[in-house]
Amino acid sequence: MAVSNLQILDVHGLNLIIQKLKDGTLVVGKAGSVDAAQLSGTIPLDKLPKAALERITIVETEAARLALTSDDVQNGDSIKVTQSGKMYAVVDDTKLGTEAAFTDYVVGTAAKAALADAVPWGGVTGKPTAFPPESHVHTPAECGVEAIPDETIEAIISGTYKS
Repeated sequence: MAVSNLQILDVHGLNLIIQKLKDGTLVVGKAGSVDAAQLSGTIPLDKLPKAALERITIVETEAARLALTSDDVQNGDSIKVTQSGKMYAVVDDTKLGTEAAFTDYVVGTAAKAALADAVPWGGVTGKPTAFPPESHVHTPAECGVEAIPDETIEAIISGTYKS
């Protein structure tokens, strides 16, 4: 007989739990802590969710990328080839050893520039050859700010401004 949540609240349910405790058919436990140093071995990949397994593998050459096996990578994994700097995604792990197993990451120049720490001046294209100074004025509205009245500015400078 199964114990429902409602039965636990009545006397019959309580007696049922006590009986199951006595005859050993109801196991009550508490998760304790485990010293991570005591853990060893590996968990088989088929026991872990695929989403937890997507990872990056770094290889030195394109030949090393093509030599990867299903023991090394699976669908969704990323591969970085150090020598060429290219990145690939594994799209069909049944075709490892061939180009059909991979698709390369294609990043546009704007995305590359956004990822760069700095661009050398020589790498900037379409820049003007001269930068003559031009005197000009913008209104506060053109700059996206409200004009501050002269009296407020004078009060701030003199130290008499009250917010």
